[in-house]
Amino acid sequence: THTTLCHPQTNGPFKRWLRALKNAIKRHGNTKWTNVLPLVLVGPRNTVSADTPYVRAKLVHGTTLQVPGQIAAAKPYSAYNASANTTCLQCKSTRKYTFIISQIIEFLEIAGMFISIVAHHFSMNAKVISTSVVALFSFFKISTELKLFEHHKNEIRENVFSPYHNPHFLGTRGIIVQLMEWPFLDIAEECRTLLGPRGYGGVQLLSYYIGSRSGTESDFWTMSRICNDAGVRLYADVNLNHMASLSTAYYSNVSTNGVVLSSLNRIVNITDYHYPGVPFTKSDFHKFCIVNNSVHAHEIRNCQKNGHPDLNHAQSGVKEKMVLMLNQFLKMGVAGFRIDAAKHVWPKDMKHIFDSLDNLNVDFNFSIGSRPFFYHDVVDMGSDSISKTEYTPIGVVTEYLYAVKLANIINAKSAPLTSLINWGPAMGFLSHQNALVFVDSHDTQRGLVSELSRNRVLTHKERTKYVIANVFMLAHPFGRLKRIMSSYHYLDGDVNRGAPRVNTTDGIRGPEFDANYQCRRVSGWVCEHRWPVMLNMVAFANYFNGRNLRETSVMYFQTNGPNQIAFCRGHAAFVAINNDSERIFSKKLYTSLPPGTYCDIITGGLAPNSDGCLGRHLLVNEQSYAQLQLPVASHVKFKYAHRIPNLNYGVLIVYVESKLREIR
Repeated sequence: THTTLCHPQTNGPFKRWLRALKNAIKRHGNTKWTNVLPLVLVGPRNTVSADTPYVRAKLVHGTTLQVPGQIAAAKPYSAYNASANTTCLQCKSTRKYTFIISQIIEFLEIAGMFISIVAHHFSMNAKVISTSVVALFSFFKISTELKLFEHHKNEIRENVFSPYHNPHFLGTRGIIVQLMEWPFLDIAEECRTLLGPRGYGGVQLLSYYIGSRSGTESDFWTMSRICNDAGVRLYADVNLNHMASLSTAYYSNVSTNGVVLSSLNRIVNITDYHYPGVPFTKSDFHKFCIVNNSVHAHEIRNCQKNGHPDLNHAQSGVKEKMVLMLNQFLKMGVAGFRIDAAKHVWPKDMKHIFDSLDNLNVDFNFSIGSRPFFYHDVVDMGSDSISKTEYTPIGVVTEYLYAVKLANIINAKSAPLTSLINWGPAMGFLSHQNALVFVDSHDTQRGLVSELSRNRVLTHKERTKYVIANVFMLAHPFGRLKRIMSSYHYLDGDVNRGAPRVNTTDGIRGPEFDANYQCRRVSGWVCEHRWPVMLNMVAFANYFNGRNLRETSVMYFQTNGPNQIAFCRGHAAFVAINNDSERIFSKKLYTSLPPGTYCDIITGGLAPNSDGCLGRHLLVNEQSYAQLQLPVASHVKFKYAHRIPNLNYGVLIVYVESKLREIR
């Protein structure tokens, strides 16, 4: 049995709950458990249409449901009349809901949704509910009181999830940028001059110690004040699983607090598990064992990965020190955390730590009682012994499968571009609400994620394909949170190279910009988040973050061969992608847009403070059709991209905000 695709947890948690319920019934001696399990699943609204989206749940939970004793009768499914219509009624006076089951559920698969119908109400003062009621109930002999999910039209109620799912973005912002190893004061300036004004929602920081080579504690305070004032939230990247190892691979580097790692053992005694800076001693770690077989969850979570001493989170002292560290970040204004190597920590231990944390600091414009946001680094390609869904009750999870599948499709390795019509949970991804999606990360860029095996992700070194991937990610509604990477240069064989430095003893060298506000290559930084196409797509994504997802879902998916696609976002945007290596994408297509002339945001968008267009035009006729002529993409390496003045990415995007003003 499945929940509806609109349900926030989309199948997984309900399946687990149903499985536990089945086992409980079996223990009572009835092997035909389905015969005593009437199942009620009321659809997300009382009308059905083909454009019902799978990407957003509009539910509020908590209303008590009173279940009368008549439902304890154990009739087999065959005894019910499955053809009867049903009605859902609401008591006027009590806000309580009472149902009697007299018909079986009839599931209808419509537009990928499983809609079922529920039966009669038994009350004197009742009326038909005018808006849909979404209820997920399982009735069996001992049922007495359950919870109700109520649908509110055009309103998102996030409290059906844990409090750790809220990233606390301001306004319609919804994009996180990972400024890989940027100095704190440079991040502050970037928030003030670019990230805030151009609509970025948050920054992922790399720091375990607040005082580090990225800056001092005072610098961190300054950064936090400036970024939060600019509307940009901060998320600290922390590792709760292990401490530093004696791996010789790191001896040539410099640690985050400026200590040369070849002399690290003079400060800490790693062989004796002695870390006085925290402090941690041998009793705080698991007994020595090595992760050799990744199919055993116990081994993954209790043994050493790559020689890193593995912390024992069952120890109260370990949890207390974690809480102290995270609370210090919260005091300084961060909105949440990325948990590195999360799959190596038991979820129950993680939740205990999270529940012990302080609320967010209201001095940084957080609501009273707000809880920290968490997104977990869990690599699960679908066959791992540790499932990514184990961590969704305590936060959002990074969806690595998203990056791999998108790269394979754009590289034409596993499927044509037309397969993107099924993009979403049908591809094996987490549900929309639980997924943080991305194209690459600092680990995947360098091939450091062993679980990816031979799968390769796209990076800035293949600029055209990389842009196509990021543009699609930001144009498509799937993925509640989206993260853009901002890198520094490194050679392919030098994966342990750190961020650009002034010299071997000073701190990190900040980025430098050219006349076009792009990072100068000689400074060592890539700054993908500053590329004009990325900035325009952030504005595009933010526009849709403020809109009802039902009205802006993917519709009118059109193709022209295996590697040329187009689709609409409701009646507000038109997207076309040409991933063919030879053919121009030439076809008359339906755009869903009002008639007029639109400016392509990929090739430039609207000119600031004027009525002009910096990119190509698209003329939409009275019937909302347009004749598309989209050239083949220019595939070049990143280091040569600056030599091509009008680099073509093979993508066109127009939307209502890019309509030329003289016609608007």
